[in-house]
This record gives sequence, structure tokens and C-alpha cells, in this order.
Amino acid sequence: MGGPDEHWGGEAVVAIVVKKPGFKVTEDDVKKDLKKVLASYKVPKRIIFVREIPKTQIGKISKRELRERYLRDGFKDVLDTS
Repeated sequence: MGGPDEHWGGEAVVAIVVKKPGFKVTEDDVKKDLKKVLASYKVPKRIIFVREIPKTQIGKISKRELRERYLRDGFKDVLDTS
């Protein structure tokens, strides 16, 4: 997903991640693993941990709702990453 990027004035890559209960993972952990398989410019600038990802009625990820939620309230249901 793309999110506003104040530095470049466009959009930056943002990853929305659902953490499994009992697992401890940080934004840096995810970025470190992604750097192993992606070019540095493709690694998300921000990782957001949420409780659940919204889905459509047929079970697909609702990208529209994700974007709206992110832009509207910055994901108030963001999980603590510690």
C-alpha cells in the first residue's frame, strides 16, 4: 500500500502486517528480512501491525478500506510493536 511521504512529496511503500499471537516481531525485524529478498527501494518505509486486515464480502483483502482507514485515522487499532 502507498502512504503519504512528506520527504519526497509522493507516496512511500507501507506494509500492513497481522502479528500472530505470541510472536515478538518489530518493524526492524520485518525490514531486515525483506532486505534479503527485495531491492532496497522496494522495502516498505513503514510497517504497521494491526489486529486484522479488512476483507470484502467474498474474502479478498479490501485495499480501499485499508487505504481509507490509514488516511482517515492512521490505524487507531495499531498494535504495540514491543
